[in-house]
Amino acid sequence: FQPSLPIHFNKVDRLALNIGANVTPDKIQVSLWNTQTKTWDSITLDPYNTDIPKAWQYMGMDGEILLKINGDSNDYIEITSVDFVLMVQP
Repeated sequence: FQPSLPIHFNKVDRLALNIGANVTPDKIQVSLWNTQTKTWDSITLDPYNTDIPKAWQYMGMDGEILLKINGDSNDYIEITSVDFVLMVQP
């Protein structure tokens, strides 16, 4: 995800993720790109809204967030929405 307008901030207060799908959250494997360690970090999804701890680690240049979604290749998984809630201090 990359905002259409760059976001300039000094501190990330909160990052939350919500994924709408035709399956329960335990059927979806989600990872976020950690800009500090340069690795994919696995995120456990909450059924309603997942708060991301240490959110600043996942914020790239101009507010970019890299998300990887995997599922079981034997299941049909339809992702209907991906929403981020980002709270920052200017």
